[in-house]
Amino acid sequence: MATKRGLGIQRNRGITGSRSPILILLFICLLVPLVFFVAHTATSIVESLLSLTLVPVCWLIDQSDGSSNPSEQNVDWRERLALQHVRSLFTKEVIDIVAASTEDLGPLSLDSFRKHNFSASWKVVGLENSDENNADNEKENHAIAGGRGETTKWRQDKSEDGDHSEFIDNPAKQARRQLRGKRREKRAAELVRKDDEAIVKLENAAIERSKSVDSAVLGKYSIWRKENDNENTDSTVRLMRDQIIMARVYLSIAKMKNKLDLHQELQIRLKESQRALGETTSDADLSRSAHEKIKAMGQILSKAKEELYDCKLVTGKLRAMLQSADEQVRSLKKQSTFLSQLAAKTIPSGIHCLSMRLTIDYYLLPLHKRNFPGSENLEDPNRYHYALFSDNVLAASVVVNSTVMNAKVKYTIVSHSILLFQLCFSLSSPSAGAVTKKTKGLKDAPVHLVHLVIIANLFMLENSRILMGIYDSNEPEKHVFHLVTDKLNFGAMNMWFLLNPPGKATIHVENVDEFKWLNSSYCPVLRQLESAAMKEFYFKADHPTTLSAGASNLKYRNPKYLSMLNHLRFYLPEVYPKLDKILFLDDDIVVQKDLTGLWSVNLNNKVNGAVETCGESFHRFDKYLNFSNPNISRHFNPNACGWAYGMNIFDLKEWKKRDITGIYHYWQNMNEDRVLWKLGTLPPGLITFYGLTHPLEKSWHVLGLGYNPSIDRSEIENAAVIHYNGNMKPWLEIAMTKYRPYWTKYIKYDHPYLHRCNLSE
Repeated sequence: MATKRGLGIQRNRGITGSRSPILILLFICLLVPLVFFVAHTATSIVESLLSLTLVPVCWLIDQSDGSSNPSEQNVDWRERLALQHVRSLFTKEVIDIVAASTEDLGPLSLDSFRKHNFSASWKVVGLENSDENNADNEKENHAIAGGRGETTKWRQDKSEDGDHSEFIDNPAKQARRQLRGKRREKRAAELVRKDDEAIVKLENAAIERSKSVDSAVLGKYSIWRKENDNENTDSTVRLMRDQIIMARVYLSIAKMKNKLDLHQELQIRLKESQRALGETTSDADLSRSAHEKIKAMGQILSKAKEELYDCKLVTGKLRAMLQSADEQVRSLKKQSTFLSQLAAKTIPSGIHCLSMRLTIDYYLLPLHKRNFPGSENLEDPNRYHYALFSDNVLAASVVVNSTVMNAKVKYTIVSHSILLFQLCFSLSSPSAGAVTKKTKGLKDAPVHLVHLVIIANLFMLENSRILMGIYDSNEPEKHVFHLVTDKLNFGAMNMWFLLNPPGKATIHVENVDEFKWLNSSYCPVLRQLESAAMKEFYFKADHPTTLSAGASNLKYRNPKYLSMLNHLRFYLPEVYPKLDKILFLDDDIVVQKDLTGLWSVNLNNKVNGAVETCGESFHRFDKYLNFSNPNISRHFNPNACGWAYGMNIFDLKEWKKRDITGIYHYWQNMNEDRVLWKLGTLPPGLITFYGLTHPLEKSWHVLGLGYNPSIDRSEIENAAVIHYNGNMKPWLEIAMTKYRPYWTKYIKYDHPYLHRCNLSE
């Protein structure tokens, strides 16, 4: 039994194993035809769709209408299948439009779909059609639908006749062409109108920009100048520079690759080109041999390119040269900053010569000739007092001369009736006959006739309402100038004004070193200047060893920050204890109008009258003070408006009442380590007079002539005082030439002292 069961099991396994290959074979036989049929059908459909553009559209339309002819019997079954798919995909309206577009425009394209008004599913994103264009499209579609039958008939006639009727348009085509023409014209007119509007807007914008351009910045530019005849006046110069750059690149590569002959030849051509170019900036300045040098350099560069050109090497060399040039530019910028700061703090040799000559001559004078007249006016509060602290003789003379020359002139107007009465009275005196008889042309006439002629002329003048008898009484004796200088320039300042007194104005010169009360125990600045830390900052630490080093801090190492002449403005009541008001002037200003009106300005119980300098975001407190320090941020507003030193009217009575000098000492002591502000007098001035400054009209004081080249000329000429604040002082060679005449017109350059020291305009 066991044996039979084992045989039965084996027989069952054999039957099962023989059935599996048969099932697989049957499945493959059924699957392969099915796959082939599906693939063949799909390929036929795709090919039919791809060949749709090759099928005549008129035939498709005829098929859709149910028409047939003998030629259609031979059409491939794939095309008929494609037609069925097309008819199921598109509406009749779409097929009509496609047919019309194919007749007029040839093969179907995407532009056709954009130009026609299809259903919502055919709308192109971003296309904007006007209402008029849509209406035109509707008319065109109606014309297409109405003329379809005529088109079919026309095509049948054309095929039967076989003539050239294919070149004759039917009415539907003509209507569509006219509609398209109208749309094109409207579109073209709209584009032209938009272009005209855009051009007008650009022209208006250019006009507005040209109005905002300051002509002063442009200088004496003219399109008729020779260097502006051609835009590329330096094209040859730039070509030579490019050749020199490439010659240097190949020179280093030739040396690297040991091409000694080529290296020597490149070196010779390079020197020749450099000598021919020199400092030339325009083609007109080049020598005649420059073009030969360019040709020779071009030949050697071509040879070097053939033998030495390596993209990586050339790129690396050019990159290295670019980095080197960038470093040189940065170094030159630092040197420029250093030199400008250096020039700003130095005194020209001519002014130094003037000071030395005047000092020698002053100490050669007898003692009784060294005094100025009018010493009784120095403490009279009813006069106009000016304070000027300077060590520059020439600058101080300009300030004094311009102030006196532009002081207000008072006129006494006397009518002719008064003069007539005085003249008649004088003529009645016994001496009148002698005077009139000496009159030219009337010496032989009777005396009474001469009197009548004069009286008649006076009556004629009276009737014409002409006034005369103007008497100049600008009262120069009421102007008092208090000059303070250092001991080095004390003799020169005295000697200059002894030789050149400003009319009847009073001059008084003092030496700041003789103010015994101004010592380190009273003045915090003097105490700080004597400290070891300040000496280390100024004279030892970070001392620049090159022109480019330390340029950023050089501004604060200017000697004016070390001079007490700069800080003396905070001690005006101590210097002039008996005065009520005083006008403080810097030595780099020029007075152009009368300043006596400042004494009548109501300061509203403020101490300082000054012109504010803040704009939208410029010259506010946060520019001068360190608001990261809590001592500053707690007491002051960072957006508070700054003001300018240079022309300030001070109420000394109010100064004493509010103890302004004590406030200055308090903040100066807190800034001993320079954490509240850098050196200078404007930051402590802003702090000291915070809330105590009365703003004056801007026309009193115009600033920026020492750094800003774009100040409006009318603004300068209408200003009472112009200020050369900045590095470009008018007595320096770096001064801006356009502003210098406002300063030089108050100097007599034919003066013997100026002539000996070679000082000229």
